[in-house]
Amino acid sequence: MNKPVNYLIVGAEGNPCWKFSCYGRKVEKAVELRKEGSRLLIIHELDFHDAVADLS
Repeated sequence: MNKPVNYLIVGAEGNPCWKFSCYGRKVEKAVELRKEGSRLLIIHELDFHDAVADLS
């Protein structure tokens, strides 16, 4: 993530490694940015779809 972002959408399929706290690099970077004070939201893809559907 080189540009400032407000949201990171995480896919529904996930990865079997996630249960061992081994996330992809973008998720790791997002978590790092949040620890540094960024207001970045990490959103599950199904929650994103629900929010968009509620708007229509």
